Parts: sequence; structure tokens; C-alpha cells
Amino acid sequence: MVDVVLDLDDQRDLCSLVERLSNLLKVVKDPWIFWSTELHFKPSIASVALPNESAECAVLIYGQQKATGVAWMDYFIQKMGIPCIWRTTALRAWFASLRAVPPDLRYLPYQIALELAADHLPTLRVAQISLKPFIARNVFQPTAQTLRYILWNTQSIPECTQRQFPPHVSVVICAFNEAARIGWAIRSVLLQTFHAWELLVIDDGSTDQTEQMVRSYNDERICLIKFMENKGKSHALNCALDHVKGHFFLELDADDWLVPDALATLYKASSDLQPMKLLSAHYHVWQSVTKGQLQYRGIHGQNPVLISPEFARVPIPRFYRTSDLQRIGGWMITDRFAGRLFEDVYMSDQYVQKGFIQILEKPLYHRVIHRKSVSQVHAKDYRAWWQSFKDGET
Repeated sequence: MVDVVLDLDDQRDLCSLVERLSNLLKVVKDPWIFWSTELHFKPSIASVALPNESAECAVLIYGQQKATGVAWMDYFIQKMGIPCIWRTTALRAWFASLRAVPPDLRYLPYQIALELAADHLPTLRVAQISLKPFIARNVFQPTAQTLRYILWNTQSIPECTQRQFPPHVSVVICAFNEAARIGWAIRSVLLQTFHAWELLVIDDGSTDQTEQMVRSYNDERICLIKFMENKGKSHALNCALDHVKGHFFLELDADDWLVPDALATLYKASSDLQPMKLLSAHYHVWQSVTKGQLQYRGIHGQNPVLISPEFARVPIPRFYRTSDLQRIGGWMITDRFAGRLFEDVYMSDQYVQKGFIQILEKPLYHRVIHRKSVSQVHAKDYRAWWQSFKDGET
């Protein structure tokens, strides 16, 4: 058995990290691999009894024996075991078909284990030996809460290559160079308990593999529009507004994701959604730290929406009636920044001034805050944008 070491401390280039691990697997000749983001390999681990080549077993898990009837999802969420010893062929095959990875790669072994369990129910086994004398715990120890929030997006995607229902809700993702992260956002839409949706992705002039990542999902409900050059978020949203078919319009950032019942909850609440009424909810917040890892910051959205010349607190998520957006005329592109900044503030202000914003007291959205995101980098330009925005109204 060989120890596969991949430093996940710096995750700013997720695609590169995954490629490195995939390349490592191609040259491994040992039938078994030790690989974990929570445990350290020790030479004496070689004494662990491993199944023979004919056994249907893909991964060994350090921890408690799973009781009959307990789902693997619940087993991991309850922190009863950690996947750590993998059959080389199974891990290599998984990476060969890889499309989406978690927003924090330290959760990747759990994603793989769950997907293997879904595809091959008898392939997961718990190691019947205490590994404590041989393995020391690493610093990464996800809580049951954060594991739950990430792992809900690792379930098997239902097979649906054709439209089964007319789209009632149009989910819109505007992406610029998001190949490493957009897969998780797309998966969260595919895993919705509500199925009458379409997903429209506007590739805003990406120079990475964003287009290829989107096209790798074989589902007729997903539509991709590619810009040859970067035009900015407002232009992308306006383009989406010209093409959507749903009665309702939901924005989803390419590096964020939805909870599984987000669309079902929002659509049910929309039954009394009057004209110029924006529907929102509470949301989970993850902070992307210096090296790209995520730290969970809790549930936000309880504070009221605030739009002022000095500061803006916009609703997240934003679930619109499509006809309202069309009546408004879409997102503004005539400000001094040509629609590249604060498009969320502009549209939220339209509802503050002319309509109503309802906040559901349930977290339906996972938001990732990046230090180098457009809104964070250009926060200093907010007052200048506000002035040009108000000048354009007069």
C-alpha cells in the first residue's frame, strides 16, 4: 500500500490540485492507497489487513462499524468514520469521470466515498482494526454541522436528460472563469426536490474551462450562452432575462450553492407573490480564507435589507417574478461602471422603492465570501457608483 500525499493547504487553484492528484494515481502500481485529509499515514499502517483483489471493496474507513439500516450520509455526518484507504483502481476511475468537487477540497474524500456507496452499495467497508496507534489526527476536523451542509451536495444526481415539466423557475448563473467551482453550483440545482426548473448559464467571456464544465452535464434543462468577451454581471443578467422561460427568476452565483429544497420552498411561497414583490430567505455564510479554504460563519439574513448612499445590505437569495424584471427593464448598464458593479444593489433598490421584499425565516442558500470578489475589491467605489446611479435616475 502506498501513501498518496497532496497538500491541500492552498486551494486557490482547485483544478490544478485535482489534476495533480489524478496524475499521481496514474503512476501508482500498488493495489491500495492511503489518502485522507484528516489522518496522517504511518509506516506501521502496512499491518492493516486488506481485502484481496477479488473482494468488492473500494474504500476502508477508520471508525465505528456502521449499523444495518444507517445511511452512509448519516454515518459520516455523525462523525462515526473517516475514509482513508482506497482501492487504486476505484479511485483512479472516479477521478477519470470527475466533474464537480466540493468548494473546499478537504471534504473530497467524503464526496468520493458517498458516490462510491451510491453506485456500488457493497463497496464500502469499515476497517476492523483500531488505527489510533498508527495514525495521528490532522488539524482539519469538520464538525457534524459543516459536514452536513457540504455532503448534502454529494448525493447521486437523478438521471434526467429530457425536460419532464415546463420550467416554472429559471435559475441563472453568470460565470467568469469559474471552472473549478461552478460544478458544485450546477449539482445543487440538479439535486433540487423541485423539478420544474431550467438552468441558464451565461459564460461571461471565460478563458478557462468553464464552458467545457457546463457542457459536461447532459441535461436538456441546462442552457449555456457564451460571451466572447467579458461584459460584466448586468449585461449577463440582461441577456438571461431575454432568454428565460420560467415565470420566476432566481440568481445563483457560480461559487455558491442551493440547499436541496430551496426551489420547492421558494416556489411554494410564491403562490401569493404579488407584482413587485421580491422573495428572499436566510442563508449560510462561508468565508474563503487566505489559502482558499472555507470557514463556516453561520446563518445570516436576519437583519433587514438596507440600501443607502454609504452602505448596502441586499437580500440573498433573490427570487423574482420574471415579468417584474421585464417591466423594470432589467439591470442598469448606464452607470459610470457600465453595469459591472453593484447590480444586486440596483435591483434591490428597485424593490425597496417600488415594491416589497419578503424574507423567509429558513436558510436556503450557501454564500461564499471571497476577499478578491468583485464586490469586496471594489467596495471603495460604492459611493461613486451610488452617485452615478442616482444621477442616472434624474
